[in-house]
Formats: sequence, structure tokens, C-alpha cells
Amino acid sequence: MTHRAMAPMQGPLGALDRMLQWLVRLVWLNVCWSALTVLGAVVLGIGPATSAALAVASRWADGDVDAPIAQSMWAQYRRDVRRVTAPVLVLGVTTIGLLLTLLQARHLSPIASGIGQGLASIGLLMVLAAAPHVLWVATRETPGAPRRWPSVLLAAFAVGVGKPMLTAALLALTAGWPVLLILSGWPGLLPVLGASVPIAAAARLQARALTHRPCPPS
Repeated sequence: MTHRAMAPMQGPLGALDRMLQWLVRLVWLNVCWSALTVLGAVVLGIGPATSAALAVASRWADGDVDAPIAQSMWAQYRRDVRRVTAPVLVLGVTTIGLLLTLLQARHLSPIASGIGQGLASIGLLMVLAAAPHVLWVATRETPGAPRRWPSVLLAAFAVGVGKPMLTAALLALTAGWPVLLILSGWPGLLPVLGASVPIAAAARLQARALTHRPCPPS
């Protein structure tokens, strides 16, 4: 006895079905991202958890929307722990140090304050340029030994400066989506869709801008 493949629904019901499927994917991606982040005690887990979520979302951008989310993310997480954790930690510590410097410089003499705030501001701009691309650079397959964190950060900064519109879009997605949920009166959606929506959108943008191939239609 053979089974015929069920034809996809058309019309309004088909559109609603596809929307619900994407909603389930995004919610499940967010759940897995949260679990893997907690597994790494947040500080050590957020980098590889985000790179794992980006890997799955990149497969969605390539048309593989049926990829198993939990299994794929766990496999990617284990592969990325070593090569992602160091550059993410360095970037985080550098950001905190620059912010503290910026605050402390305000209490110095006018000349010292101006120099300190200027240097800290330049450093923060460099961090902002590199931050959206660190995970993409760190997880690229390269011949020979894996990249060390200084070369990852330098390459991420080069990408950020070379693609300013992409960098601005990724930064706006990362900061804008949580702010939008809070301002619209739906802060309760942050644990449900707070990370998955910007991650999925970022993966699609990077697939278009950094791999030089168009994404298939959703």
C-alpha cells in the first residue's frame, strides 16, 4: 500500500499554516538557545549557543526549513565551544572596560577627560563594528589550524567596516527587537521570541550579504 504525499494547503488556510509552522520553529529555536546558554553558565554559553542558532537559521535561509533544531544546535554547540568562546569573552571584557573608562574619564581634568573619552569612544565604535560579525568569522571553515581570537576579531572588524549597512542592520536588529517588544507592551514575549527573531533575520541578511548568493523565497 503506497501513501501519496499530502499536497500543501493553498489560499488563506495555507498561509495561516505556514505562519504557524514558522512560529513553532522560532519558539523552539528560542527555547534551545536559552537552554544552551544556561548550560554554559550564560557567560560561557551565550557565544556558542548563538552560533548554533545562527547555523540552524542559515540552513533555513538556504531553504532547509525542516532541519532538526535541537539535534543540529547541540552538534553545532559542541563544535563551536572552543572557537567561539574566547573571542566573545574578549569582546565582552573589552566592552565593559571601555564603558568604565568612558565613565571614569568624565571625572578627570578637561584635557585628560577629552583624551580618555575620545579614545574610549573610538574603541567602542570598533567593538560595535566587529561585534555583529564575530560569530560568522569564528565559525568559518579555514584551512590549517583554527583561527586564534586576535585574528577573528580583526577579521570581524574588517567585515564590519567593509559592510557598514549590514553592520548597522544587524545592530539595529539585535537592540531594536527587544526594545520594540517592551515598548509595544509585550515584554512577556522576550523569553519566547526575544532571541530567535533577530537571529533568524541576521542569518538571512548574512546569507545575502556575505555568501554572495540569493536566499530562496520563504
